[in-house]
Amino acid sequence: MNGVVLSSSVPERFAVVDAGTNTFLLLIAELCDKTLTIIEDVHHIARLGSYASVLGSIGQDAIERALQIASYYSELCRRSNVSTLLLAGTAVFRSAQNGAEVLSNIAQIFQLPNVHTRILKPQEEAQLSYLGSAFSILQRSSEAALVIDIGGGSTELTWGYGLHPHSWSSSPIGAVKLWEMVQAQQLSLDEVLQRVSVQLAPVVPSSQPPYHVIAVAGTPVTLAGVAYGIPYTRWWETHLRTLRREQVQQLLISLWSMPLEVRRSHPAIHPDRAEILPAGAAILWVIMELLNLSALTVSIYGLRYGLLLQLLQELKGVELEQLQLIDTRGSATAR
Repeated sequence: MNGVVLSSSVPERFAVVDAGTNTFLLLIAELCDKTLTIIEDVHHIARLGSYASVLGSIGQDAIERALQIASYYSELCRRSNVSTLLLAGTAVFRSAQNGAEVLSNIAQIFQLPNVHTRILKPQEEAQLSYLGSAFSILQRSSEAALVIDIGGGSTELTWGYGLHPHSWSSSPIGAVKLWEMVQAQQLSLDEVLQRVSVQLAPVVPSSQPPYHVIAVAGTPVTLAGVAYGIPYTRWWETHLRTLRREQVQQLLISLWSMPLEVRRSHPAIHPDRAEILPAGAAILWVIMELLNLSALTVSIYGLRYGLLLQLLQELKGVELEQLQLIDTRGSATAR
């Protein structure tokens, strides 16, 4: 991705696929001069990390799920006249023996003029998640912020000022990994909270809460949906909702005791996320306890938006402080 060409008034469409341990996300946007318009924001759950930590590699069933989703995404990109796509892999691709091979096979599904692939390092994932999450809130601000990103295979915490991260921490514990541990060892909620605390305490510094605390990814979005009665089919309406620590604690206790089939039938919970949601809630609550956070703000953006913004900086010379984001959210879908 070398050779910067300054953005022009000719519309051009870009796509990002965020291939995670649990989710498989597509973002399509159109750049025209200094305006970035969201065209598609599609969510699917491939669960690529399903038992990958035990097997040491991504399983064939998970690969088939991802390839099927990628075929659908490729068609969306073709119909949307996407010129450039970035496919980025996160925690499961870092740890799985066949991670690079699987990412390459997924990339071959996309028949587009320009396809780039990356397996993100933990620091890159943290910093780009911060950028994507902070953009709609702190685009022209230099205020302090913390972004919490709970993924399927890892959890990142990033501190910064405005759009500029300055420090980060990452822990190889995510909602999928934790829930598989719970199932394998039949752990109680108290045992889970203790283990998560031990895992996260070394990477969570004891400091005063920053001015803005932003939580991103499926766990906080779904918890906000449950708390505010927002169905998962309209997940984007959780953007900028507040979650208080006592709310998260109550949701955690409720979800932990709720039978799986009841969680799956809950209008605010995507059926494919229902299984691991209690684990994600446990991680979020422990972080709020360790940092003594009274509340946080939910963001529907995150890593895929950070990847897109960085791509536009590299390829088109876009200045983020001057970029106008148009997001009607009418095209956003959850499947």
